[in-house]
Amino acid sequence: NPLACAVAAASLALLTRTGDDGRAWWAGRVDAIEAQLREELAPCLEMDGVRDVRVLGAIGVVELDEPLDASAVAGRCRDLGVWLRPFGKLLYAMPPYVCEREDVAAIGAVMR
Repeated sequence: NPLACAVAAASLALLTRTGDDGRAWWAGRVDAIEAQLREELAPCLEMDGVRDVRVLGAIGVVELDEPLDASAVAGRCRDLGVWLRPFGKLLYAMPPYVCEREDVAAIGAVMR
């Protein structure tokens, strides 16, 4: 399929593009998202019912004491304009690398 091949080639070209520092462009975005997720989710540690907060790269997780109602939480998050992944006692955020500060702030606000 020529169209699929063209899309794949464009995607690979985008992912391998480097910045002024020689690193892949997305590596800087991951660093920025990680720093902001740490900042946005830190207040969760002071909330009742929150066991832990973890951030690694562009993945943020809030661990709760009790399991979430996955369907209800996912629906509410969608209503608020954010896609989050509830799983057992965990609420995951995995923002795309193209997210801007405002997007990550919205994710953090919903997770809090």
